[in-house]
Amino acid sequence: MAKVTEQLRAHLIARGDSQNRIHKQTGLSRKTVADFLSGENIRGETLDTLCEYVGAVLTLPPLPKEPGKKAKPAKGSG
Repeated sequence: MAKVTEQLRAHLIARGDSQNRIHKQTGLSRKTVADFLSGENIRGETLDTLCEYVGAVLTLPPLPKEPGKKAKPAKGSG
């Protein structure tokens, strides 16, 4: 399975938006956009921004439940 960043990069390239358009719409620097589209790694905040730009949402599978274990109460409750 492709990494999230690889999927996002491929999606952005397939959309055909110019680097300048992505820069203007997201507020990311031109260099950051160009570097990412050419294969460079990005920070988490940049990933969040680009995902928001394309409308991508990460959906995780539910965590497995361990038999016999109860959920810990939240801090401040009780």
